[in-house]
Amino acid sequence: RKVRVRATTRDQPGVLAKITNAISSSGINIAGVKVTTDDQGRAQQNFELWVANTKTLDTVLKEISRVRGVLSVDRVRG
Repeated sequence: RKVRVRATTRDQPGVLAKITNAISSSGINIAGVKVTTDDQGRAQQNFELWVANTKTLDTVLKEISRVRGVLSVDRVRG
């Protein structure tokens, strides 16, 4: 099923690449991504991911949270 995930990160080079690498390393396909930045040095990275089950989702959320520059990561419901 498709789920939405939002990562709040520092706005710096390489963070998006590290997050997408963490996602694909977990065997998850990215259906879409949208990134916006603010004037305080932060970025909102919104992903649509295809995940098999909640265990897989929990694992990838943990992996994303370990990426240097990630401030928070959450599943977006609704």
